[in-house]
Order: sequence, then C-alpha cells, then structure tokens
Amino acid sequence: MKKGKIYLILVLTLMLLVTWLDGVAMADVYETKDKFLTEITTEELTNYALNFAKDFNGSLNLETRDMIPIYNNNNVLVGYSISYYIGETPYGYINLDFSYDDPVTEFVINENSPSLYDNLADSAVNNVGNEITIGEKLYNTAPLDFTIEVKDKSNQDFYYNNREKMPSYKFRDFQNKSKSTFKVNNQSTSATKYNSHSDLFSSSYESGSTLVTGPTYTSKYSSSKSLISQKTIMTSTYKYACAVVALTEVARQEGILKNSSITDTFNALWTSTSTSEESTGNFYGYTITLGSTKDSKLGSGMKSYCEDRGKTNTTTTSSSNPSFSFFTGSIASNYSTTLSYRILETSGEESGHTVNVVGYCTAKKSGTTSNYLIVADGWYDDAPKYMNYTSIDFVDTYGVKYVIK
Repeated sequence: MKKGKIYLILVLTLMLLVTWLDGVAMADVYETKDKFLTEITTEELTNYALNFAKDFNGSLNLETRDMIPIYNNNNVLVGYSISYYIGETPYGYINLDFSYDDPVTEFVINENSPSLYDNLADSAVNNVGNEITIGEKLYNTAPLDFTIEVKDKSNQDFYYNNREKMPSYKFRDFQNKSKSTFKVNNQSTSATKYNSHSDLFSSSYESGSTLVTGPTYTSKYSSSKSLISQKTIMTSTYKYACAVVALTEVARQEGILKNSSITDTFNALWTSTSTSEESTGNFYGYTITLGSTKDSKLGSGMKSYCEDRGKTNTTTTSSSNPSFSFFTGSIASNYSTTLSYRILETSGEESGHTVNVVGYCTAKKSGTTSNYLIVADGWYDDAPKYMNYTSIDFVDTYGVKYVIK
C-alpha cells in the first residue's frame, strides 16, 4: 500500500502458513495431491512465484513479500496472491489458485505496480475513508473478481470490490447463491493433476519448468494510452461503464480521440453505443452514474464513432465465446480488440465486464498449456493484467475486432 495513507490493518501471522488458519477447520482448506495447502511453506510459494517470474523476465532481481490467502465462494482456502518487489519498488503480483491444473490464474510484472490486494485496499480507502480495518484475505467471488472484508469505525463489517460496498448479509447471500451457479473447483478433497508435489515447487530454478512464450503485444499498445483508470473516467465525466472505458482506450491507442479529449471521447462513445443509465453510486467524493452496454452495440457503436472521426472504412468482427486464436490473430494483425465476459453478481444475476485486449502469452507447466490474454481491465490501471483465458470459468464471452481505417 502507498505510504502516507492510514490503514488499520488486521494483521494475520504469516510466519508459517500452517498456523494462520484463524480457526478454519482443515476440511475448509483445499487439498492438493500431496498435502493440504496450509502445509505448503512460505519458501515453497516463494520459489514458485520467483521461478515463474524468471521465465517471464530473467533480468529482474525480484523478491516476494505479502502472501494474501485467496478463498473461494465456499470459504475454502484455494491459493495465494503474492506481491513482487525490487527493493522498495512494487513490481506487481501473481495469483495462484491450486484448484486449477495450472495454478497461475492472473499476474502482473511491471515496475511501480502495486499488488492486487494493495490496489483494492487503496480503492477502499479512497471511496470509504481512512478509518477502516481491512482483513488480509481475498475472496475470489467470480473470475477475475476479488473482494476484501472491511470494518468501519463503528466496527460494522462490510465487503468491498472495485464497484460497490456490500453489507455482510448481502455478501453471504451472494456466496450461498453462487455455490450452485458459479462453476469452480471448490471441493476441499479434490486433487490437482500434478504428478507430484515436487513438480509444483522446485527449490532451485530449472530451465523449462515453466515455459512462457511472449509476451506479444499489438503495435497499437501503449502504456500511456491503452490504460485509463476508473478514477480518471469517473472524476472527469461523472459516469462509468466498463465497455465505454475499453472503447475509449481503443480510441486513444488508435489516435482518434474526439477533440484530443478523453472526456469528449467517452461521452461520444456512451451515446454511440446506446449505453443505458443503470444506477448511481458515490466514488471519489462524487455521485457517479453507472451505465450498461449491450455486447451487440460495441461494434456498431465504435464504427459510428470512427466514421465521425473520418475513419469511414472501419470494419468490426464479433465472435461469441471466441477462441484464443481470435485474439492472437487480431494482435498479429495489429488490430485493437475487446473481450466481454459474464460473471455472477451479488444479486445472483449474471453481470458483465469488458476489457481492452492488448496482447497475449502462453505458459506450459507439467504438460498443461495455459493461454494468457494481456488486458487493460479498467480497475487495475497501473499495468496491463495477464488473465488465464484457458482455465477461467466464465459464463460466456464475446470478442470484437476493430479494423480502424
């Protein structure tokens, strides 16, 4: 977390992972093929995270620090979110979920990029206030969707993600509903498909133990253009819709901002995509209108916007439940692309999110190949995020390729 901000953090001992169950029964802990997850040591987790990072970029002298436990919707401990540092500089994080064949579900390795947990904690402080206590746990409530537990100054519990503040009863109700509707590997006695425990955790780096191909980016990608923060959009437009943010990022990286303005571009795309007003919420001290955009309006809305910018030969191609090759082909051709996906929301209904896809890479571990999309997700804007497109159980997905000319 950033210095200068006051956090009253609920400290859980991480000296030995065996001892910090905080009263949770062993049956509520995911069991790997060789041992319970809580019996995996800090050293083993560190080796795994650093070995993966070495394959990604062997020139970085990374170290690991915080290891935040990740729980699924059955309150079962399934993995950890581990932060990377070089000295005092944060360098991202890696999320390990051992209910999957390949436990690396998401990662960021980039200078000055805070961990996922610190990013959520910062957001909670910005939107709720300093006088809060934040529990050192992450709840993986849906694919790529994480929630933290918070106590306010009156000691009332609530839960927070990057979109809303939920009272305890609402979060518990969500978890109960999601057990039967959100597809996850959540049985505490399930076994992974690794050949052995030693195959997971090597005490020394072995070349080829994790093979990472890439990363490969579209030539349109720019860290200064392709990533736009939730705060920037909300405080400049007083509105927010993830699909419109993703399209605004596309417009910026394509060099077709309206009036060279993010605000004007966002508002124009809000209109051209027929984004509807759904609700309002308080963020960063402002009342923000929250919108919803239909998948079918992404291509037509962006094409209309481009034509108004003089790009009259623009075409779009959409795909329901697109394969990984849909995105790699677009990136190889240096076209901009978006991914939309559905998850289960707190109400028990399906809800969607849209991200700007800027690249990809592949990783192989123990014969399992994982395909990662590199995305700007609109919430975590310090660096592009690598999401495991192979193992995540989305309800459904939708891809759009934009050929802007």
